Order: sequence, then structure tokens, then C-alpha cells
Amino acid sequence: MLALSSRPQTFFPPFRGSNAASARLHYGAEVAVHLVEFGVFFVLATRALRFHGMRGAARLAVGFGMVVALSFANESIQAFTPTRMFDLEDVLVDAVGGIVGGCWVVTRRRE
Repeated sequence: MLALSSRPQTFFPPFRGSNAASARLHYGAEVAVHLVEFGVFFVLATRALRFHGMRGAARLAVGFGMVVALSFANESIQAFTPTRMFDLEDVLVDAVGGIVGGCWVVTRRRE
């Protein structure tokens, strides 16, 4: 994930047009990737924490903290990459992805 963040070109070349429709498609694809990527990261992080004995709300809180920390690391790398920038909106979308992953973890626990 962090290796992809250091690439100067866009992650979605098919949506690299200059018109408004291409920009909307690119933004939508980017948001979808962020949500899935950080939702899956949250699930994997909380499974690893559970394996190491952490339970309950503490595991969810640490997992969410890991999502936010990784998101800030990701955006910080982009701040030093040509044609990329630090984007707080991406951090917020990543945090929502972590929340989505958290909802999945909590609902799976009750089954």
C-alpha cells in the first residue's frame, strides 16, 4: 500500500481525463479503494490483536488507531511525492473505511 502511494502517476489511468465526468469517476474509484483498503486493514489488524490476547473495546480502539496511523503515514509519503499531496480528506475516508471494517468485526462477533 505504501509503495503505491509513492508513485507519482495516478492509480486509475483510465479515469485520467480532463473533463468533469472523468474527475468524478476518478474520485469515486479512489474513495471506493480507500474504503475497502482500510476496512480490510482494520479487520486484519483486529484479528492479529485478538491472536495476541487483546479483547473487546480495547482491540477495536487499537485497531482504529492503527488505521489512522497508517493513513497519516500514507498521506505523509504522498506529501513528498511529485504530483501527489497530503490530503486530510483521504485520512477521513480511510477512517470511515476503518469504521466500516469495525462494523463488520462487531457483527461477525455476534454470530
